Amino acid sequence: MHLSINKFLKSILLLLFFVTTISYGQKQNNYDGFDLVTNNSKISALQGKWKISKLISDVETKEYILTPQSSDKFNNYGNNISLNLDQTFESDYSSDCGNDCFTTTKGKYKIIDENYICFYLEKILKRKMCTGSSEPNKDLGVYYFFKNNNGFNLIKSSGNLERDKMNVQYRDLIITKSEDFQNYDYYYGANFLYKWKQTNLKDENEIVAYCMSENKIQEYEFLYTKIIDDYKASFVALVKVNNEFHYVIYDGSNKQVCLFDDYQVKKIDKLVNEINDIKYLKSTKFKETYNSITSLSDKNTITVYKHKDEIYKVQHIKYYQNSETYCTTTIYFQNLNPIYIESQMTTINNNNTKISKKGIYVLDWEKSQAINKVIVEDSGKIDTSIYVEKPKINAIMSEVKNQKL
Repeated sequence: MHLSINKFLKSILLLLFFVTTISYGQKQNNYDGFDLVTNNSKISALQGKWKISKLISDVETKEYILTPQSSDKFNNYGNNISLNLDQTFESDYSSDCGNDCFTTTKGKYKIIDENYICFYLEKILKRKMCTGSSEPNKDLGVYYFFKNNNGFNLIKSSGNLERDKMNVQYRDLIITKSEDFQNYDYYYGANFLYKWKQTNLKDENEIVAYCMSENKIQEYEFLYTKIIDDYKASFVALVKVNNEFHYVIYDGSNKQVCLFDDYQVKKIDKLVNEINDIKYLKSTKFKETYNSITSLSDKNTITVYKHKDEIYKVQHIKYYQNSETYCTTTIYFQNLNPIYIESQMTTINNNNTKISKKGIYVLDWEKSQAINKVIVEDSGKIDTSIYVEKPKINAIMSEVKNQKL
């Protein structure tokens, strides 16, 4: 009987230990201040000299990126940081020009464990073209750090390890989508993607709430925001609506916000993929009657892809005389109306093939409403739009009709 009770008590203790361990591993919410945590001297991966995306100078910064310094000192101009063995740090700005604002920040850091580091800012020193040195003596809080391809990223901790790991994924989604933003032609179709609303709000939560309200969305989850330096946005916010990710773009310089709307693009992508997945598209290829389409080559071809007597895709290949370059125009159809046009420029030089692609998402063929998107520009920029392609496509379809397929 006593043995059974002892076994029961041991089981309870083991269970409590397990729960406590899991709880500690999942949470970093026991941070009570810089002075109350202990530096873990066994973790040294962050120590040393790095280039840093931004000087450690304020509590609002949500992310720092550390990359290795170059062996060439001239490549190390900009922001750098030294994480010293004695748990002090010094971040500074340098330049090859003496007429500049040179800022140095100094303080202390502690590596708490394999996931977290905290900073204490003591001094901000300014010289040359700026003034305003100060001694903030401010706790900057905890940052979750993780290794990137050749350095480390530090993001402001949410207080929960699992959430911090999710925030890394949310951050990556924003970066990937922001790269996608820049592929759309701002002069052709931007008004369909960016429906800007003016606002004087400054708080991120209030800006996102205002944007969602303007788009008549009441139920949403605000997940993460990131500043995008190489885009016009002051920040991009990731939100979830009905289990789907959406992106709020805030342009602080123009005091405007929008919910990025690529619904039509996704819809057309889905239709194009469905057409490409049809296993038994019947193809008919013939030479272009080049007098009907502006061209000088008799190698030009048109290929028509049909299924059950309905045209789903037409491909036109145009060759340039005295050149190793040719252009492939692929038109996708739904109910005989073009929905997507892909222009591809292929250049072959010394057995080296380079390709550029641009997609035109057709929203309304009759009204010439479309969205342009750059896919790749390895062989140069393709300068085209629905206005350029429409006469050529009409001529191509006239050729197709003359074939009586």
